[in-house]
Amino acid sequence: MSLAYRILKLSCLVLSGCAGIAPSDETLDSALATSAKILIVGDTQEHAIEGLPIGALNGFIDNFADVTIRPSQHALYGRKLFELVAKENYSGGKLLPVIHLGDLLDHSCEIEFQRQKKILLKLQSPFYLAPGNHDGIYQGVFNPADSNSNYLFSQVGWDYACRTPSDVERAIDDNTLIAGDRTLKVGEISKYYDVEVFREDSKTTTPRSHLLSKDRLIELYKELLQERNAISDKSCIKPGLDICVEDVNSRNVRLYGKIVRRKPKCEEHSNCEGYIYSNSFLVQVIDISDYKSDIPFKLILLDTTQIDFQYRPFWYALFHFGRNPGSQGAMGQNQLEIVRELVKEARDKGEVVILAGHHDWAHLSQFTRQALAAIYDEMSHGAVYLSAHTHNGFLNSHPLGTRKLLEFNVSSLADWPIDARMTSFRLGVDKKTIEVVSRSVIGATGVPLTSDDISQGIYSATCGHPQVAELMSSGETEDFVSQQRKVASSHHRERARFDTIIASLILRLFNHNSDTERWFSYKDNFNDNRKAIESFILLLTSSDKITAWVESQSIPIRTGYKRCEKLPLIERLNCSVAESYKDAKTLKREYIMDKPLSGGHSFIRESYEAISQTVLDIQKVIDETSMSATPGIVRLMACAHYLAAEQDWKIRTFTSKINTHFFRTSALARVP
Repeated sequence: MSLAYRILKLSCLVLSGCAGIAPSDETLDSALATSAKILIVGDTQEHAIEGLPIGALNGFIDNFADVTIRPSQHALYGRKLFELVAKENYSGGKLLPVIHLGDLLDHSCEIEFQRQKKILLKLQSPFYLAPGNHDGIYQGVFNPADSNSNYLFSQVGWDYACRTPSDVERAIDDNTLIAGDRTLKVGEISKYYDVEVFREDSKTTTPRSHLLSKDRLIELYKELLQERNAISDKSCIKPGLDICVEDVNSRNVRLYGKIVRRKPKCEEHSNCEGYIYSNSFLVQVIDISDYKSDIPFKLILLDTTQIDFQYRPFWYALFHFGRNPGSQGAMGQNQLEIVRELVKEARDKGEVVILAGHHDWAHLSQFTRQALAAIYDEMSHGAVYLSAHTHNGFLNSHPLGTRKLLEFNVSSLADWPIDARMTSFRLGVDKKTIEVVSRSVIGATGVPLTSDDISQGIYSATCGHPQVAELMSSGETEDFVSQQRKVASSHHRERARFDTIIASLILRLFNHNSDTERWFSYKDNFNDNRKAIESFILLLTSSDKITAWVESQSIPIRTGYKRCEKLPLIERLNCSVAESYKDAKTLKREYIMDKPLSGGHSFIRESYEAISQTVLDIQKVIDETSMSATPGIVRLMACAHYLAAEQDWKIRTFTSKINTHFFRTSALARVP
């Protein structure tokens, strides 16, 4: 948890009274009805490390938000832990519906969504997503509507960060882009993007956009639901809505949404309000009724990232810090009206309604909290809110007029404490009391009591699983665990160096286009990619059986370095790491000593393309590694992510203790 986050949380407590208190330990003696069980996850944050380096992604930002300082194992294997958790949780012989409470992505790049989609299309259980601030918003903070020449925080910079060296529109350096048969400089890039790249015609042969803004994210998510046969392809018509799906025959979800199109033809200082794509929203109604129950239960997924103003450059962010989507969630009046109508409809039908959204209650805008409080007042039963966003997890009770709001916050699958929750809801015989019953699916016993129990639970499901034991001896497993932790520790230390913080701060404030800052940007990306390759080498060489499996496969991983290409796979990867170390040292010597390298931009580009290409190919191998063919290796990948997350948590600058109520398994919400 960052220092800024703590300050905001304290401000919330002092100024608005929105911080929660511990709920009572009461439980229901008997229930009139019970919902079906669901699996709640949050903040998986698929992270693309192969994008082109820009100053906005250097170590400066990482040092002010602890959860962004993630070891490279997360970028490689994080989705494998998510896949493992989602595929292996059953209740009554059935896979649980997966409810993802936001931040599926990290930078919000198309490549991040496509990697997650490969998992979701194979997932047999239902899957639903409530958008988080990293889903459709640049780095979870910026929603640029303009494409100006100060491109670090514009749509051009966002798209640049989402490109990889293998994309058709290739970057020469931080100021030059090759697009088709044209070479463009910074001042020309804006014009080019306005006319060509953002053309809405999907059949055009011109270069396409690689960023994933919220309007497009919602459309891709709807297409994903249709591909999974989760929703009908029939649309209803409602005034003011662009998305309306109410055909629930044999399906359990309804959609209501508004799309605000991203159009970058808005100049930096003109009125850009009509292009604020983050003002798009999607509300989902999911039936979570148990087939044995006569009383229906409905889960309404809110969109708490409906942002109706442009939060863009550095100085604006500095003076309006508390309003950025990472610090404050919001819902617009049009979305709130839909939710109000849905809650009224459910009440009239005698249905139980649970609301859920990405941002925790304390980090919703005051207007949103007040509007939701009025909606809760219309419910005939206790008020329950499910959330994510904090990466901590807790169970709190908030004053809400004459009643109390029970908030259940799920932790992250990316950061420690790693958690996912099997959750259900019980309606008391008085028809006014709701009990939330939730247990961790991570802990060794299902109900962990300490951080060590979480660790033991994940270890048993990954590193210590019998399928892994078939591939590795005890000594090999211990060595793999130790080495992966070392990679995570060294990665954190390199990103959190004090001199990097100071140098990056000076460069961000005064000279963001300098050669020196270019070196900082590339240095961080070099480190991320190199550590990722080192982690992958450790996995491939962790046992003789895995090494033999690797040698029996024809794995097409390129290095980009000519002298490495004809070597066997593991030697090829080691060669790539060694060559990138040489290049990084050359960059440091030439730029830090203020001796500009002859043809320096070309050298930077070629060196970075080489290391990035290796990681791109590794990602494809990881995506193709399946539980059905190589279950032990998949569990070993999830193990590497878990080890990195745990180690990272232990050495963070602003480490906080796990919330006292993180391990609670039930609580009550009542109407007085």
